[in-house]
Amino acid sequence: MNDQLRRTLQLLQQNPTGADPQAAASNIAGWRDLLEGEPGAEALTGILGRLHDALTGGDFVGAANLLPALGQETGRLAANASPVNRDGLQRLTTVLQSALHG
Repeated sequence: MNDQLRRTLQLLQQNPTGADPQAAASNIAGWRDLLEGEPGAEALTGILGRLHDALTGGDFVGAANLLPALGQETGRLAANASPVNRDGLQRLTTVLQSALHG
């Protein structure tokens, strides 16, 4: 599992809906950089961009409204991920879905 994925899981597992907005925005920027240009990740990077903008702009309701699409796209990416990242992305999908329903 790569470091970016490990940091994201740690951030979300500590408090999925109450993560510090600046820490979350920084984490999202790291994901956007990592995924930029990756085949099949265009929809996810678009959602991440909107989520980053919402968090840094203080629009927490807007950010929360993006989470269902983020969970769905993360799950789609996990299904096609390399074996080294598949388990971590599936766990991330589960954490995101739990945050949405918990």
